[in-house]
Amino acid sequence: MEAASTQAEYMAAVAQVVDFVQSSLDEVVTPRQLANVAGFSPHHFHRIFRAYAGESVMDFVRRLRLERAAYRLRNTEEGILEIAIDAGYGSGEAFTRVFQAYFGVAPSVFRTEIRAYRLPAPSGVHYAPGGFSALHRAVEPEMLEERCLCEFHRLSGLNDVWEQALDLLTSFSELVYPGINKGEPRMTEATTESDREIEAL
Repeated sequence: MEAASTQAEYMAAVAQVVDFVQSSLDEVVTPRQLANVAGFSPHHFHRIFRAYAGESVMDFVRRLRLERAAYRLRNTEEGILEIAIDAGYGSGEAFTRVFQAYFGVAPSVFRTEIRAYRLPAPSGVHYAPGGFSALHRAVEPEMLEERCLCEFHRLSGLNDVWEQALDLLTSFSELVYPGINKGEPRMTEATTESDREIEAL
């Protein structure tokens, strides 16, 4: 009974993050900010989010932004640079490189061809003009087994102690915040690496 209650709590927290991402798709978001929305430490949150979505939280955000960009390329006359900036990229070149890696063609080519704007998603959550499709169940439920989860990682006074110890033992802050004085990594191409560093813990 307790395990079912815990998993319902996790599902509600992840759904809350999905709603937050939907309302913040134009804004800079960080892994730590999204963990705070869920109410978990970054380490604990990343395990739970991946269990439900089947992808890291920043890959989830990036994919949804790219799906929205593809939708806009197909259905509006907006310029590629404007779409690129709204998708979180500082230049058309960076956007084109990432867009082509995901969709197989450059944005200018995508605009003229008949292609789906949705990318593969284990969770089934996709961008749509009226809002994201719903998240219904955990994609990787084995990650939610009791042995994989730990109450210690819930946000509390213990969380600060845990993160300070992690900083001292692993230089975690330098991995996640290179060159930034305890600031947040921005939603850029480089965020993928910091996200993977968090997941590797």
